[in-house]
Amino acid sequence: MSLTACASNQEDPQINPDPKYFLTIHGYIDPALKDKIYLSFLESFTATNKQCLKDTNWLAGIQGMPSKTDFYSVNPDDKGNYTLVIPIDKYLSGYCQWDVFWINYIVQSNNIKLNSNWTEGEGFIGFNNDNEKYNPNTYNLICANTPESCRVKINDGGSLFLNLQKNKSEKIIFNLLSRE
Repeated sequence: MSLTACASNQEDPQINPDPKYFLTIHGYIDPALKDKIYLSFLESFTATNKQCLKDTNWLAGIQGMPSKTDFYSVNPDDKGNYTLVIPIDKYLSGYCQWDVFWINYIVQSNNIKLNSNWTEGEGFIGFNNDNEKYNPNTYNLICANTPESCRVKINDGGSLFLNLQKNKSEKIIFNLLSRE
Protein backbone atom coordinates (compact mmCIF):
# COMPACT_ATOMS: atom_id res chain seq x y z
CA MET A 1 0.00 0.00 0.00
CA SER A 2 1.33 3.43 -0.86
CA LEU A 3 0.10 6.91 -0.23
CA THR A 4 0.65 9.56 -2.84
CA ALA A 5 0.35 13.27 -2.15
CA CYS A 6 -1.55 15.26 -4.74
CA ALA A 7 -0.38 18.62 -5.93
CA SER A 8 -2.78 21.43 -5.20
CA ASN A 9 -3.78 24.28 -7.46
CA GLN A 10 -4.51 26.39 -4.40
CA GLU A 11 -2.56 29.50 -3.64
CA ASP A 12 -2.73 31.96 -0.80
CA PRO A 13 -3.69 35.46 -1.90
CA GLN A 14 -0.76 37.77 -2.51
CA ILE A 15 -0.84 41.36 -1.23
CA ASN A 16 -1.42 43.92 -3.98
CA PRO A 17 1.56 46.31 -3.71
CA ASP A 18 -0.42 49.09 -5.40
CA PRO A 19 -4.15 48.97 -4.50
CA LYS A 20 -6.27 51.48 -6.41
CA TYR A 21 -9.78 51.12 -4.93
CA PHE A 22 -10.76 51.84 -1.35
CA LEU A 23 -13.78 51.97 0.91
CA THR A 24 -13.18 55.03 3.11
CA ILE A 25 -15.33 55.08 6.22
CA HIS A 26 -15.61 58.32 8.17
CA GLY A 27 -17.52 58.25 11.39
CA TYR A 28 -18.13 59.22 14.94
CA ILE A 29 -18.30 57.02 18.04
CA ASP A 30 -20.11 58.68 20.93
CA PRO A 31 -17.62 59.10 23.79
CA ALA A 32 -20.38 57.87 26.15
CA LEU A 33 -19.78 54.41 24.62
CA LYS A 34 -16.00 54.51 25.18
CA ASP A 35 -14.72 51.30 26.81
CA LYS A 36 -18.22 49.78 26.51
CA ILE A 37 -18.64 49.06 22.80
CA TYR A 38 -15.98 48.63 20.12
CA LEU A 39 -16.57 48.87 16.38
CA SER A 40 -14.59 46.84 13.85
CA PHE A 41 -14.88 45.87 10.21
CA LEU A 42 -14.17 42.52 8.55
CA GLU A 43 -13.28 42.16 4.86
CA SER A 44 -13.63 38.76 3.24
CA PHE A 45 -12.01 37.59 0.02
CA THR A 46 -12.75 34.40 -1.85
CA ALA A 47 -11.15 32.55 -4.73
CA THR A 48 -13.38 32.32 -7.81
CA ASN A 49 -11.37 29.88 -9.98
CA LYS A 50 -12.99 26.44 -9.69
CA GLN A 51 -9.53 24.88 -10.14
CA CYS A 52 -8.77 26.11 -6.61
CA LEU A 53 -11.54 24.18 -4.85
CA LYS A 54 -10.39 22.73 -1.54
CA ASP A 55 -11.74 19.94 0.63
CA THR A 56 -13.77 21.40 3.47
CA ASN A 57 -14.82 17.94 4.69
CA TRP A 58 -12.68 15.27 3.09
CA LEU A 59 -14.65 12.35 4.55
CA ALA A 60 -17.98 13.66 3.29
CA GLY A 61 -16.51 14.72 -0.07
CA ILE A 62 -17.46 18.36 0.40
CA GLN A 63 -15.43 21.03 -1.36
CA GLY A 64 -15.53 24.81 -1.24
CA MET A 65 -13.66 27.83 -2.44
CA PRO A 66 -10.78 29.08 -0.28
CA SER A 67 -11.38 32.35 1.52
CA LYS A 68 -9.53 34.83 3.69
CA THR A 69 -10.92 37.38 6.16
CA ASP A 70 -9.05 40.48 7.35
CA PHE A 71 -9.85 42.51 10.47
CA TYR A 72 -9.87 46.32 10.79
CA SER A 73 -10.21 47.90 14.22
CA VAL A 74 -11.69 51.39 14.52
CA ASN A 75 -9.65 53.75 16.71
CA PRO A 76 -11.47 57.05 17.31
CA ASP A 77 -9.71 60.22 18.45
CA ASP A 78 -10.53 61.90 21.80
CA LYS A 79 -13.62 63.54 20.30
CA GLY A 80 -14.89 60.23 18.86
CA ASN A 81 -14.07 60.88 15.19
CA TYR A 82 -12.39 58.26 13.03
CA THR A 83 -11.43 57.45 9.46
CA LEU A 84 -10.84 53.91 8.27
CA VAL A 85 -9.54 53.10 4.79
CA ILE A 86 -10.12 49.53 3.56
CA PRO A 87 -8.50 48.51 0.25
CA ILE A 88 -11.08 46.79 -1.95
CA ASP A 89 -8.33 45.35 -4.20
CA LYS A 90 -6.04 44.39 -1.29
CA TYR A 91 -5.00 41.11 -2.95
CA LEU A 92 -3.82 40.34 -6.47
CA SER A 93 -6.19 38.16 -8.45
CA GLY A 94 -3.56 35.48 -9.16
CA TYR A 95 -4.25 31.93 -10.38
CA CYS A 96 -7.17 31.46 -7.96
CA GLN A 97 -8.73 34.77 -9.02
CA TRP A 98 -9.06 36.21 -5.52
CA ASP A 99 -11.81 38.82 -5.21
CA VAL A 100 -13.45 40.77 -2.39
CA PHE A 101 -16.67 39.08 -1.34
CA TRP A 102 -18.07 41.26 1.48
CA ILE A 103 -17.31 43.68 4.26
CA ASN A 104 -19.09 43.33 7.62
CA TYR A 105 -19.14 45.52 10.66
CA ILE A 106 -19.12 44.06 14.14
CA VAL A 107 -19.67 45.55 17.57
CA GLN A 108 -18.31 43.87 20.66
CA SER A 109 -17.94 44.57 24.36
CA ASN A 110 -14.17 44.24 24.41
CA ASN A 111 -11.46 45.21 21.98
CA ILE A 112 -10.14 41.73 21.20
CA LYS A 113 -8.55 41.31 17.81
CA LEU A 114 -10.47 38.77 15.80
CA ASN A 115 -8.55 36.14 13.90
CA SER A 116 -8.84 35.19 10.24
CA ASN A 117 -11.32 32.40 11.10
CA TRP A 118 -13.93 34.95 12.21
CA THR A 119 -16.62 35.01 9.55
CA GLU A 120 -19.63 36.69 11.13
CA GLY A 121 -20.63 40.29 11.52
CA GLU A 122 -23.77 42.26 12.24
CA GLY A 123 -23.97 44.25 9.02
CA PHE A 124 -23.17 43.51 5.45
CA ILE A 125 -21.61 45.48 2.61
CA GLY A 126 -21.77 43.54 -0.66
CA PHE A 127 -20.24 44.22 -4.03
CA ASN A 128 -22.01 44.42 -7.39
CA ASN A 129 -22.50 46.79 -10.31
CA ASP A 130 -25.73 48.44 -9.15
CA ASN A 131 -24.50 50.76 -6.41
CA GLU A 132 -26.33 53.94 -7.45
CA LYS A 133 -29.69 52.52 -6.43
CA TYR A 134 -28.96 51.40 -2.85
CA ASN A 135 -26.09 53.55 -1.64
CA PRO A 136 -26.98 55.36 1.58
CA ASN A 137 -24.11 57.62 2.51
CA THR A 138 -24.75 57.50 6.27
CA TYR A 139 -25.31 54.62 8.67
CA ASN A 140 -26.15 55.29 12.31
CA LEU A 141 -25.76 52.41 14.74
CA ILE A 142 -27.62 53.43 17.90
CA CYS A 143 -26.63 51.60 21.10
CA ALA A 144 -27.29 51.57 24.84
CA ASN A 145 -24.35 50.17 26.83
CA THR A 146 -24.06 46.70 25.24
CA PRO A 147 -23.39 45.43 21.70
CA GLU A 148 -26.67 43.48 21.83
CA SER A 149 -28.60 46.75 22.23
CA CYS A 150 -27.34 48.25 18.94
CA ARG A 151 -29.77 48.90 16.11
CA VAL A 152 -29.06 50.33 12.66
CA LYS A 153 -30.81 53.46 11.44
CA ILE A 154 -30.34 54.36 7.80
CA ASN A 155 -31.40 57.25 5.58
CA ASP A 156 -34.89 57.25 4.06
CA GLY A 157 -34.78 55.26 0.84
CA GLY A 158 -31.55 53.54 1.90
CA SER A 159 -30.86 49.89 2.51
CA LEU A 160 -29.07 47.91 5.20
CA PHE A 161 -27.02 46.45 2.37
CA LEU A 162 -24.49 48.84 0.87
CA ASN A 163 -23.67 47.68 -2.63
CA LEU A 164 -20.33 48.83 -3.98
CA GLN A 165 -18.53 48.47 -7.26
CA LYS A 166 -15.27 46.55 -7.14
CA ASN A 167 -13.52 48.93 -9.53
CA LYS A 168 -14.46 52.21 -7.86
CA SER A 169 -13.49 53.85 -4.57
CA GLU A 170 -16.38 54.80 -2.28
CA LYS A 171 -16.91 56.85 0.89
CA ILE A 172 -19.52 56.28 3.58
CA ILE A 173 -20.27 57.63 7.04
CA PHE A 174 -20.75 55.10 9.84
CA ASN A 175 -21.62 56.48 13.30
CA LEU A 176 -21.91 54.65 16.61
CA LEU A 177 -24.31 56.71 18.74
CA SER A 178 -25.52 56.43 22.33
CA ARG A 179 -29.26 56.05 23.07
CA GLU A 180 -28.78 57.80 26.38
